[in-house]
Amino acid sequence: MKQKRKLKPVPKFRNEDEEREFWWNHDTTDYFDYSKENRVTIEFDPSYEKPVKLISIRVPREMLHKLKAIAIKRDIPYQSLIKMYLADKIKEDSKMVIALMKEHIYKEDNILYPLAEDVLAPGDLEELGKECEKV
Repeated sequence: MKQKRKLKPVPKFRNEDEEREFWWNHDTTDYFDYSKENRVTIEFDPSYEKPVKLISIRVPREMLHKLKAIAIKRDIPYQSLIKMYLADKIKEDSKMVIALMKEHIYKEDNILYPLAEDVLAPGDLEELGKECEKV
């Protein structure tokens, strides 16, 4: 019959560096009994959305062959290459949308609003302001 080994107590550490140094120089089997079945149960919040989502897209066969060839040359999975291309395009289009929004706001502030102040009667302008606040 196997004799049960006496485990050493785990010391208290003052900081992470001290703990890291200790475990670098000591064998954890002297301190923990790995023969016991210690199962950890992790419960996930069902309302939590995973950071990635599996999707399926159809691409022309020739396009897929080209993507795979480029991915092989770069030594990365072709799916990663597709994600890189998508990220680049999203970044590019986002910059364009931001530029359009800035232009739109500039035109409102410097053309539309001053024109409205010149053309609309003060009462109409006030009523318009109240309607805008509702939105």
